[in-house]
Amino acid sequence: MKQGAKTVFFRVHVFFENSHQDLRPDPEYVIEWLRNHNFNVDEADFNDAFEVSFEIADEDDKAKKREILDQYLLAISLRNSMGFLITDCSDNPKYKSWSAIPPGEEALKNFLKNCNNHIFLNIVKKLRGFYAQVEKRQKIILGVALLEEIFDTKPKHILNESEKKEINKVVKKLNWAESKKGKVIKILKDVNFMAIETRNERMVKEIVKYLKEDEKIIIKRLRKIYKARSSGAHTVEEKDPIELEKALKEIDIIFEMYLIYQFKFARTIGMQFLE
Repeated sequence: MKQGAKTVFFRVHVFFENSHQDLRPDPEYVIEWLRNHNFNVDEADFNDAFEVSFEIADEDDKAKKREILDQYLLAISLRNSMGFLITDCSDNPKYKSWSAIPPGEEALKNFLKNCNNHIFLNIVKKLRGFYAQVEKRQKIILGVALLEEIFDTKPKHILNESEKKEINKVVKKLNWAESKKGKVIKILKDVNFMAIETRNERMVKEIVKYLKEDEKIIIKRLRKIYKARSSGAHTVEEKDPIELEKALKEIDIIFEMYLIYQFKFARTIGMQFLE
C-alpha cells in the first residue's frame, strides 16, 4: 500500500421484486465477473450482498472509485432487471451492527391477542411495509399514502343538492361550447374539487385527536411532510436529504401516537399495551 493510502470497503446489496423471492439471485457469477475486471471482491457475511475494497489516496479518490464501481453495477442491474446498489462504505470490513430486540413474553401475548382486531392487524402490517423501505424517497411516498389512508375522512360537498341543481342551470345557459360546459359541470359535481375542507384540513382535525397539539403546529408538520414528499416523488435525485429525514421522523411520530391513542399500544416502550 502506498504511503498515506488506506483501504475502504463498499457494501453492495442486491434488491429485487417480491416476485423473485422464491428464486433468490446468486451473485457468484457477478462476483467472478467483477474480479475479472480487476475489482477486489469478497462475499459478505449475509445473503444478497458482497463487498468491494479499494486502496484510496483521499476522499476525491474514493468518490472517483465509487463512481467507477457504480457504473459496473448499473450495467449488471440493467442486464438483470434488479438493483445492485452501494449501500454503505467503511474503513473496516467488519461492519457495525445492532441487536434486534424481540418483545417480552407478556408483551408478545398481548400483541398476538390484539392481532384478532383486524383493524389493528391491518395497520401494523402496513407500518411494517413502511419501515421495510430501504430508500428514503420510496419510504416517504408510502408513508404519506398511509397517513392519508388512516387520517383522511370522506369529503363533504360545499353545495347542497338544490344549490347544485341551481348552478348547473346557470352553466347550461352560458354561451359556451358544450364541451366546456360539460367539463365545468363535471368539476362542480366532483366532491374532491368542491369539498368544504381540503384533504389536509380534514387530516389535521383527525391527527389533532392523537397528537394533542395545536392545529397550527400540525399544519406546519404536514406542510413539511408534503413538501419533502413532493421533492422525492417528482424529482429523480434526492434534493434535500436532511429535510427528507426530518419529514420521515415526523411521520413516525404521528404513527407512534396514533397507535398509543387508538389502540393503547406503545411499540417502542417494550411493545406495551397501556391501561
